[in-house]
Amino acid sequence: MILPKFLITIPLLCSMSVPLVAMPVFEDSLADWDHNGNGFVTVTDPTDAGNTVLNASNKGGNRVSGESISPIGNTESGTLSFRFYLQDNSSADLAIGLTELTPSTISQSDGTFMGPYFRLVDSKIQVYEGNGSGSGGSFEDVDQAIAIQTWYSVSLTANNATDSWSASISGGSYSSATTLTHSTTDSSFGFRNADGGPLSNFAIRTNNSNNGSSALLDDISMVPEPSTLTLLGLAAVCAFSTLRRRR
Repeated sequence: MILPKFLITIPLLCSMSVPLVAMPVFEDSLADWDHNGNGFVTVTDPTDAGNTVLNASNKGGNRVSGESISPIGNTESGTLSFRFYLQDNSSADLAIGLTELTPSTISQSDGTFMGPYFRLVDSKIQVYEGNGSGSGGSFEDVDQAIAIQTWYSVSLTANNATDSWSASISGGSYSSATTLTHSTTDSSFGFRNADGGPLSNFAIRTNNSNNGSSALLDDISMVPEPSTLTLLGLAAVCAFSTLRRRR
């Protein structure tokens, strides 16, 4: 599913408005991509000629780009969803996650800015098991293997109150959502960087060995936490009530 980038506001409690999450349409090249100072481009989906996807391949190391999101506050949780596709086994090394910082302001050589840190390296997934300090953790291979030339869907839930995150994967041999684990039982991972502010940007970063023709991304979206969904429901009720009164 391709999500158009737009902003919708609806009445909340008859006086406020709530922005729904907006993400880019890759069919528009990257015209709507907020922070694209590093030459990321779009290409045709190798499995669907009618679909256009983000190409994160052959970019070399230390390139950061991203998109602003509806912020996940200090006491809130939110879920990032995206799809990825590895074209071959060559040197992919791509970090995907959420950050408090605007990607265009991040030092290109600084890989410590991510909160939740999901990594595609060669033909496997790694997670960064951090302690919030930026560098006091380590990359760990997950137990779930992936194949090349296969689209996978990832759902990554970030808890900004506890500075922790978890994720699930589907696609390929995973017919339903399967929780990512390290060492069989570890399924909750610490943020790499936790400065206490809201997570306000989706970000990708090419690491030093990202020189292959591998990683593609698509269908990037954010899902409101349950409390936000409740507010949206109240807003819809209020809007309906207002319409009835006007009649």
